[in-house]
Amino acid sequence: MQQGDKVLLRAWGDHALVRRFVEAGERVAYVTDEEGFKAISANEPSDRVIGFPWEDVFEFRAGLADGAAIEWSAEKSATRH
Repeated sequence: MQQGDKVLLRAWGDHALVRRFVEAGERVAYVTDEEGFKAISANEPSDRVIGFPWEDVFEFRAGLADGAAIEWSAEKSATRH
């Protein structure tokens, strides 16, 4: 996975969130929203980066958006590389 790739996150209550990958940590994937990614891309500071546990980070599929109904067991886990 490369910085800027879209990822699908399983948030509290099994809600789906689409975010941008920033960096891989050992236990978490650091992600941000579009506004945060624009700042990072412009080499500006951003306080919009958060860590999400790897078990809740999945590969993005076209057509998905925040709040999408997801069958999580059918989704492919994101990789740290």
